[in-house]
Amino acid sequence: MARWIGPLLALVAVVATLWLAATGKLSLYIHPRYTVFAVVMAVLGGVAVLGGCVVMLRRDARPHHHEGEHTHAHDADEIGPGLLRRPRLLRSLTVGRVLIVVGALTALLVLPPAALTSATAQSRALATSADALTAGSPQLVGGDTSQFSVKDWASLLRSGGESAVAGKTVEVSGYLLDNGDADVVYVARLMVTCCAVDAQPVGIPVYLPDWAKDHKVNSWVKLTGRFQQNPSGSGAVPVVVVPAELASIAEPDQPYVY
Repeated sequence: MARWIGPLLALVAVVATLWLAATGKLSLYIHPRYTVFAVVMAVLGGVAVLGGCVVMLRRDARPHHHEGEHTHAHDADEIGPGLLRRPRLLRSLTVGRVLIVVGALTALLVLPPAALTSATAQSRALATSADALTAGSPQLVGGDTSQFSVKDWASLLRSGGESAVAGKTVEVSGYLLDNGDADVVYVARLMVTCCAVDAQPVGIPVYLPDWAKDHKVNSWVKLTGRFQQNPSGSGAVPVVVVPAELASIAEPDQPYVY
């Protein structure tokens, strides 16, 4: 039983990876640029595991001399000296193995795939690195901003400064991220560089006095507004988006930016 746990878990992971790729949900866990690589490796891994299973089955099918002695010795080596006289412990070990397989099946194949929650992002620092923000971004200065994402606006603000965004109209969606200012809240999204493990929030500041009275942290909104000098005069956030509209929305199917 024990020697089949590893191959079975590997096959569960392979099936889960291929299923997520086929349904377009693999991007909830890894950057889309790694999808092809992940699929190829899953296929190769599946072939290798199935090959190993065939080898084990053929080995089991071979006739053995002194089969009773061989089985007893094999079990003793696998389980450990003296454990054969402890049936309760043996049953516990078997139940544990079954629970491992059932847990993997449930987590990978039964539960619906889900993105990291915005609540998770509250414990992660807002991305401000120029290298991180500009990686993969379109031509920012002087470019068409009508399709800009939260990351694009944050990149433009970081690389071009106040003059690059002043007076520009913004239309984005994201979740509300508290950055410690009672009058300024960030509309943010999780930015994935490699996989969900390294996801980091990226956002743009929005001037919304006493925003916490009417809005909940992590709630998703659609923002329409314009960049201008911070009306509160805060030196920490010199330029903000003053909203013309801030409407609540449901979390989108693809909540990340890349």
